[in-house]
Amino acid sequence: QERITGMPRDQVLGEPLSDVVFRSFPPEVRSVPSYVRNKSMIDAFLRGERADWMSQIFEHEIVRADGERRVIQMSYFPLEAGTGAVAGSIARDVTGLREAERSEQRVLRSKEEFVGGVSHSLRNPLHSLSGFLELLQGGKVSDPGRRQELLERSLSEARHLTALVNQLIETLEFESGTVQLNMEEVDIGSVIDQAVKALKEMAEERAVKLAYAPSHPPHSIRANAGRLKQVLVNLLENAIQISASGSPVLVTSHAEEQELIVQVIDQGPGIPAELEPAVFEKHRPGNGARPAMPGSTGLGLYLCKRIIEAHGGKIGVHSQLGVGSTFFFSLPAR
Repeated sequence: QERITGMPRDQVLGEPLSDVVFRSFPPEVRSVPSYVRNKSMIDAFLRGERADWMSQIFEHEIVRADGERRVIQMSYFPLEAGTGAVAGSIARDVTGLREAERSEQRVLRSKEEFVGGVSHSLRNPLHSLSGFLELLQGGKVSDPGRRQELLERSLSEARHLTALVNQLIETLEFESGTVQLNMEEVDIGSVIDQAVKALKEMAEERAVKLAYAPSHPPHSIRANAGRLKQVLVNLLENAIQISASGSPVLVTSHAEEQELIVQVIDQGPGIPAELEPAVFEKHRPGNGARPAMPGSTGLGLYLCKRIIEAHGGKIGVHSQLGVGSTFFFSLPAR
């Protein structure tokens, strides 16, 4: 008991059991009614009136003498003594067990929310694709132009589904530790150029001014070019999506000490400071700091983080509401 409660033996010897137990209660539950209830139950047990306690295990939170909170299980049993009835007890500290259970519950809830969100993301394009194909199969569309439109939309939805499934597979691979990066000497400027060109049409459709301000002189690093392009495309897609018509999205790169730093700068709505730490975490679509795009799995930025960390780098964001955001990552320079 001394080890669990932190109360020195000499300090509690001779005190009523009910007072010792009550003193270990958390401050928020200490009250006159709780003291009376606790004392009456223990006194009844000592008088032999609560034999049912012998078959019960009580679990409650205590506050140790040093202020630390613990969860304990206690069972009581009567003892015979020349001075009258006394009670013995066995106490077990189950704080670690309960914390593990709560952690497991949090993980399960997170998985359930994530699976629910992903299922919703996959359901929409699947429903659309099925509808388009049913119209075509049923011969209900006679106009050749309309048939061609439905075929193109079906293809678009199929490609979108493929991208979503690939994100899920990549997430599982990173979390299982099976991803292997084939590193080679990479010109970061060339990788950025490829990403910018890949999104040129999307930027033009939304009237967003997409530009790259390269560093001088150019820098080479050891990296996987395909994975870095994947990160840049994701950051740029997000920036373009949230930018108003006519707004700029700028990519910069520069060397700083032993690091190469790449930034994607937008003038979008920004992110509240308290939500910035959650931006790169795996989350259910729409409940993170950055609004999820239609059909998003909520995995894009999470995968960016895993890819950059696999390169030995860091990724982050600085943002200001109403001004915009700067997403950046740093990689070890050669």
